[in-house]
Amino acid sequence: MDKRNILITVTGLTPQVITETCYYLFIKKRPKIKITEVMPITTAYGKKLIIKTLLNPTNGKFYQFCHDYSINPNSINFNKESIIVLKGKDRKDLSDIRTKIDNEYISSQINDLIKNITKDINTSLFCSIAGGRKTMGVYLASALQLYGRKQDILSHVLVSPNEFENHKDFFYKPKKDLWLNASDGKRINTRNAKIELAEIPLIRLRERFTDQGTEKKTSFSETISNFQNKIDTSIALTSLSLNHASLSVCAGNSIVKLSPIQYVIYRYFINLKKENCKHPKRSNCEGCLDCYPEIYELEDDEFRIKLTEYYSEIFKKEESGLLENMKKVWLKRNNIISTNLRTNISRINKVLKTGLSDAEYYFCKIDNVAERRPAKYGIRIDKGNIAEMFQ
Repeated sequence: MDKRNILITVTGLTPQVITETCYYLFIKKRPKIKITEVMPITTAYGKKLIIKTLLNPTNGKFYQFCHDYSINPNSINFNKESIIVLKGKDRKDLSDIRTKIDNEYISSQINDLIKNITKDINTSLFCSIAGGRKTMGVYLASALQLYGRKQDILSHVLVSPNEFENHKDFFYKPKKDLWLNASDGKRINTRNAKIELAEIPLIRLRERFTDQGTEKKTSFSETISNFQNKIDTSIALTSLSLNHASLSVCAGNSIVKLSPIQYVIYRYFINLKKENCKHPKRSNCEGCLDCYPEIYELEDDEFRIKLTEYYSEIFKKEESGLLENMKKVWLKRNNIISTNLRTNISRINKVLKTGLSDAEYYFCKIDNVAERRPAKYGIRIDKGNIAEMFQ
């Protein structure tokens, strides 16, 4: 699948921010960024302005920009269908955003847009908060903080001197210098214009607190509340340990008992966090999935032998019958164990969900990172929160 570089802007009465940002990314930035899609977030009136000033087939500034810099406009998906028009409580297009109710509704729309687009690992987002109502920019920044990945950028386009900022005839720095009339009656030349892009640092919470398997639709305020709850409760989850004698998982203040085969599978994934860490000098596991094995890796002899080793520690010689039965299921070279393993992982998570709090379960379940292909399996809990195992 082709890589998609998407420019997302909040836009109001100044559609110039779109072409100014395109100019910086295509022409000035090093290395250059080839935007493949432009998705302005705006109102009904803002959409009319974008179509009139940028997308007019005859004199649209977007087409002029592409012509000036030898860019094929057909290589960029930017048309009236790609414009996102925010809707009000009545589900009709908003002409402006003025009330508390309007803001509540647009916040969820912007949040859902970013959440859905970032599910595609082949996308990179370049989000600009330069235009539109201030709250639109705040909601876009918040959504990117919740769902943004490492490749996603938040920015604000800066135009100087002041005479060019929001000038009705300045949309980008053209190749051929132009004279414009300033508001004070003076003449200004585009050769003196400067366009910069300030990248805004983000605290990315996606890998740490987002449940990628969740499709439940919530409002923006509910989403923020859920994230805050996860942050607050994660602090309380100080440790996780395993009790080999009782076959129990001890997480925070909760204790959950597993069946023998469930316990050894869970122990295997916990040990990966400690013994198979690819970055031992790192103090935490934030955003790192490098110890997560892919499903085909769990078909090899190493996994089978490790499982049998853990199982034999539970059932000694006096109970060798149980051990032999386990070996028949898991050690046969021609036995494909992935289906059996997935079934047991599902059962482990079901037991954990019943016995742990929501936050404990989020960090302690065996997670299937489905957005990766092939799927990878692992446990989210930070390696620093795993205590020594005990008998």
